[in-house]
Amino acid sequence: MRLPAPLVGVAVAGVLLVGVAAIVLHDRTKPYTSEQAVADFRSQHPTPSTSAAADQVRPGVYTYATTGHEQVNVLGGSRHEYPPETTITYRRTACGGEGRWQPLQDRYSTNEVCATEAGGELRRAFQRHTFFGQADEQDLVCPPGLVLLPLQPHAGQVSTATCRGKDSTVTLRIEVLGLTQLEVGGRRTDVVHLVVTGDLAGAARGRTRTEEWLTPGGLTVRTVSSVASDRQTPVGTAHYTEQYSLDLRSLDSTS
Repeated sequence: MRLPAPLVGVAVAGVLLVGVAAIVLHDRTKPYTSEQAVADFRSQHPTPSTSAAADQVRPGVYTYATTGHEQVNVLGGSRHEYPPETTITYRRTACGGEGRWQPLQDRYSTNEVCATEAGGELRRAFQRHTFFGQADEQDLVCPPGLVLLPLQPHAGQVSTATCRGKDSTVTLRIEVLGLTQLEVGGRRTDVVHLVVTGDLAGAARGRTRTEEWLTPGGLTVRTVSSVASDRQTPVGTAHYTEQYSLDLRSLDSTS
């Protein structure tokens, strides 16, 4: 059985905004740069990564051309523009791998994927968002069997499950749309085209939709994502939206 590397469906778990306990009208944010991502990776992995097998993603930092933003309507509203370049950092874990996308200093998401006989299964999705100095962290745990990247993918394969957090759930549906090729840095590469939809329930309600183009080993080549959710707060209903796209610049990582 091959060991799939991390499969990152950024924003798959949805976005939840905490109630704003203290009104801070200045909402500033800073990009998280590729230089910071590489420095952080090297501080955690002082020994250079060895080469990965053909069906694995080599641990390291991958850069993406990026467009998009997140915004919320409470307290007069605030919008965070994402920088034109962001990174996904891949590392290996005990059961498979983890990918972390971080466009801003206080906005990031991680997905942990475990290798199974069926393929790469999503087991945990973590999100952090910050508005007006108030951070919201949501940790969602998914049951075994939620296959993000099948071992032998073909069009029409579907996997569903409900992932649970402290006060919310997201019911995910992952469908393989087909197999194709995309060009990355002048190189053609085989990819699996997926669509992931999620229905939020509990403290937050809404819907997410993410299209992913992934190498057979699980490297994100392209992502198009949108999220819309509502949550009750002490200052009224907070409506959150996020839209972004990611396009891999190179199949080679920095480590």
